Amino acid sequence: MLFCDNETNVARLYGVTGGSRWPKDGINDHVVSGADTINPQRRGSKCGVWYRLTVAPGATAELRLRLRPAGTGPDPATALGADFNRVVDQRRAEAAEFYAELTPEAASADEAAVMREAFAGLLWSKQFYYYEVARWLDGDPTQPPPPAQRSSGRNARWRSFEAFDVMSMPDTWECPWFAAWDLAFHCVALVHVNPAFAKYQLLLLCREWFQHPSGAPPAYEWDFSDVNPPVQAWAALEVFGIDGGRDFDFLNRIFDQLLMNFTWWVNRQDANGSNLFEGGFAATALERYHEFFGAELTIEYPTGSGTRVTLDAVASDLWERLVSIFLVGSHGSRPCFVGVGRFQTDPRWRNNLLFFEYFHGDNAAGLGASHQTGWTWLVADVIRRRHRAYPPVSQVIQGLVPREET
Repeated sequence: MLFCDNETNVARLYGVTGGSRWPKDGINDHVVSGADTINPQRRGSKCGVWYRLTVAPGATAELRLRLRPAGTGPDPATALGADFNRVVDQRRAEAAEFYAELTPEAASADEAAVMREAFAGLLWSKQFYYYEVARWLDGDPTQPPPPAQRSSGRNARWRSFEAFDVMSMPDTWECPWFAAWDLAFHCVALVHVNPAFAKYQLLLLCREWFQHPSGAPPAYEWDFSDVNPPVQAWAALEVFGIDGGRDFDFLNRIFDQLLMNFTWWVNRQDANGSNLFEGGFAATALERYHEFFGAELTIEYPTGSGTRVTLDAVASDLWERLVSIFLVGSHGSRPCFVGVGRFQTDPRWRNNLLFFEYFHGDNAAGLGASHQTGWTWLVADVIRRRHRAYPPVSQVIQGLVPREET
C-alpha cells in the first residue's frame, strides 16, 4: 500500500516552497521513477495498491482485494479463498436475477446481453463533479491569481454555476464531464434501473446553481453557452411515464424550471418567430404522430420503394435497425465492429461491447469515442421499448385523464 496526501504539488506547479512532502502526484512519481514521494509511515488522504506481475501473452492473472474495517469480517485465512468465491458468486446471481426481470420475454439472448452491458455501463459511469465557476474565474484565495484572459473567456458569464454532485458522465475516463444533451438520454435509460437517480439528474440541470438566470441550461464544461437540442422536457416526460406515471412531485418540481428554459428558447433562440428549435433540431416522434393520425396517414418507406406504410411501422423498423448495430447478424459478426477482426472473432473480446459516439452511414461501424456513454446507451431503453416491456408515455398519460361517464 502506497500513501500520500491529496494536496497540490506547489513546488512543481508554482516553483514555491512549502506544501506537503508527499503531494497528490507522489504515488505516480514513486511508481514511475522511484521518487521518495510516498509517506513511509503509510498514512495519508490518498492511497494505492501496487502489484507487480509478469503476465505471459494470452495468460490470465487474477488479483483479489477485500477491504474491511480492522478486526472485522471473515478469517484472514479464508477471506480471499472460499469465502471470497462465495460472496462473488452470490453477487453474480443477484445481478443475473435483477437483469432477468428487466429482459423482455421476446428478446433474444444477444439482445439481453447488449441491454445488460448498456445498463451496466451507465451505472458505472457516475462521478463526483465539482466545478465552481466563480472560484475558477477568480482563483483560490491562497493561490497565485489565474491568467487575466480567463475573466473574459469561456463560461465567464456563468458565475452562478456551482456543481458539487455525483453525476452521470459520458465516460468517467474519456469524457469526465457532464453534457446536458447526453444526460437527458442517459436518464431515459437509467430510469429502468434507478428511477430516483434519473429524476435527480434531470432536476439537477434545472436547479438555480446549474441553470443560468436567463433560463439557459449549461451545455457542457468547455462552453456552457453552447446551444443544445432542447431534450430535457422530453426526457422528463419519458422518465415520468417509464416509471409508471405516478411521481407527480417530480413533474411539479421540474415544470417551473422547464418553463424558464422554454421562455429562454422563445426569447433568445427564436427571436424572429421563424421556428422554435432554431440552432437545434426537432426529433420526429413517429409513434406519437401515428397515435394522432392513425392508419390513414402512410408514407413511402424506404424512399423510392413504392411501398407505403404507417408511421408506427417506420418507427418499429428504425428501432430494429438501431439495435441491430450491436447484435451478431446472420454473417456471424456485429456491424459496430466492422473492420476490427479481433472484436469479431476473438472469444475474449467479441462479447465485450463498446458504445461508440458515431456510426458509419454505410456499414454501421463504430466511430469516434469508443467509450462514449452518450445517446448510444439509449439502446438499452430501445430493446425494452421495441418489445413492449412498458407502455408508451402517451398511453400512460391517457390513463391519467379522467373520462366522463356516458
